Amino acid sequence: MGYVIHGHTASGHWRENTFSELSSDLIDNDVQYIDVKLLEGEHLTEEYQKLNPLHTIPMLKDDDFVVWDSHAICTYLVTVYGDDDSLYPKDPKKRAIVDQRLHFDTGTLFPATRGAVEPVFFLGCMNEILPIDQNKYVNLWAWFQRCSKLPLCKTVNEPGLQDFRELLKSKLE
Repeated sequence: MGYVIHGHTASGHWRENTFSELSSDLIDNDVQYIDVKLLEGEHLTEEYQKLNPLHTIPMLKDDDFVVWDSHAICTYLVTVYGDDDSLYPKDPKKRAIVDQRLHFDTGTLFPATRGAVEPVFFLGCMNEILPIDQNKYVNLWAWFQRCSKLPLCKTVNEPGLQDFRELLKSKLE
């Protein structure tokens, strides 16, 4: 039996674990996804909190091992199930670059995004959400454009992004 990932398609970190879907193809392991209905409080149940006291998504359950945080999940999966270290290098300098990007997302990018979006969902108001300024952030925009053309982006990320947009729109109406 493979592992189980709990999450919600509107969550960027759930979609980030589309990497886990990709890795399941690369590491030949079965993945089961469980949709956690956040607005209905499924992440606040006693059963869920026994597995994850922070009641966050995504969460991975691999037999009797449980870990949450999309970055920890990704690195765990490629470390445990990967055929080689091409996705998460053993070389300290190469791994440091991967870790640097993961920590940038955790410490800088996600808090900024969450700060802009969370009030919409939980307070019913929003000051602003700004798109990427493609003239000011040329490299970021180019990376975003390259990623958006990947098949995995189209099959997994875009449907989840559409769920996110609909959820956001419902909170702004």
